[in-house]
Amino acid sequence: MNEPTGLEHLTPVRITDTSATERGGFRKCRRQWFLMTVHNLDPMRGNVHFFLGDIYHVALQWYYLEIQAGSDHDRAAEVSLDKYQVAYDERCAALKKRLGIGWSLSQDVYREAGELGLEMLQNYLDKERDDPLFDEVLAVELRVNVPIRSPKGRRVGWLSVQTDAVGRKEKRLRVVDHKTRSRTPNTAHVDIDDQVSAEAFSWWLYSGEFPEEVVLNVSMKKEAGPPRLLKSGKLSKDRNQGTTAALYREAVAQYGLVPADYADIVRYYEERELRGDDPLFTRIESFRTPGQMAAFERDLYEEWRDMRRVAAHPEQAYPSPSEFNCPSCPVRNVCFTIQDDGDVEAVIKVGYVVADPRR
Repeated sequence: MNEPTGLEHLTPVRITDTSATERGGFRKCRRQWFLMTVHNLDPMRGNVHFFLGDIYHVALQWYYLEIQAGSDHDRAAEVSLDKYQVAYDERCAALKKRLGIGWSLSQDVYREAGELGLEMLQNYLDKERDDPLFDEVLAVELRVNVPIRSPKGRRVGWLSVQTDAVGRKEKRLRVVDHKTRSRTPNTAHVDIDDQVSAEAFSWWLYSGEFPEEVVLNVSMKKEAGPPRLLKSGKLSKDRNQGTTAALYREAVAQYGLVPADYADIVRYYEERELRGDDPLFTRIESFRTPGQMAAFERDLYEEWRDMRRVAAHPEQAYPSPSEFNCPSCPVRNVCFTIQDDGDVEAVIKVGYVVADPRR
């Protein structure tokens, strides 16, 4: 970690490479991308969403590395849980050192995130025991550097792609991207999702074998349990709860409610479970074609030109305000102060550090 200058929002940078994740950040909001990716600004207090996703990825990485090495499920699960705890302890220690006495104000948030992640992991490992993602694991956390080329074939930059896992399922080659989400993803979006396209493209260049499937492997940020009891005394009918039809029926009986009032939501969970869906996990399978890969390479060049231009001209790093982007944005205070023509330098210096580049 380094101290910021306070002038990051005004400082141009010449970039030579990017990553699949960074491209997604650029499309989401240019200003957030410029501040967090180009200048690596990170809130002094850390980011609990990155924290949870990071340690959860570490645990899945070690699980599949063990499976790839020939371990059985029980051994791989034990290693995964141990590595999760190590990652949690290490990152908490780093945050404690970084925040000093301020850690006492934040530690409960990170502890709760760690407990949620541990339950998510335990549930995921149970799912893996009964319905494994792969019959054979070929690669785990494979990083490939892909040249970004102009239409004339000249290399103009590099795209760094880290694929979470690659393997075979029922003899089909599949490239998998692990995600943690608060909301159930739109299945239609996976057909054009850029992250998995990049992973499929990089594996194709790396191995020479075209993947037959891409899979978005989503773990929901939820705890398994009964439906929520509302202040009204009724049960929540939110379809994104981490519950089941059986738990719903038990809750109806426990609170002496009328079963007919909850017939529709119970039927929803029953039908979902019959389809093999899980309220805690979603594995969305899709595919890519050579034509899509050609379009990916073409669009990559055009987007890279935009990214270089914005990095070199900070005034073009305009924000993309929305009810989805802004509430949880780690650089929201900086952005608001820019828009308000306030003392941006002071906000950056007081509230942020310069973190190591994320890849």
